[in-house]
Amino acid sequence: MHSHAVDIFLETGDRHSEAQALNNLGNALREVGRYDEALSKQTQAVSVFRELGNLAAEGTALGNIGLALQAAGRYEQAFEAHLQASAVLRRMAARTES
Repeated sequence: MHSHAVDIFLETGDRHSEAQALNNLGNALREVGRYDEALSKQTQAVSVFRELGNLAAEGTALGNIGLALQAAGRYEQAFEAHLQASAVLRRMAARTES
């Protein structure tokens, strides 16, 4: 279902919804143990969210990458992904406080 949604949003040019669908697809793939595929989809989502300047969604997707890496037993990489997520969300918070 999420894969179909990605295709629809690609066709319609709705980049934000495309990235959300990619992130959701990555979460679903992580839940069934398909970690490399999950990481691929969530990395794509991060790229789109970054392109759109959506820091909140970018930070969330980076956190999901950390969860997939953790589930795959890649703990050092998971830690780095969570640090990146934290940095993005702090940058967002700093913008809203100014």
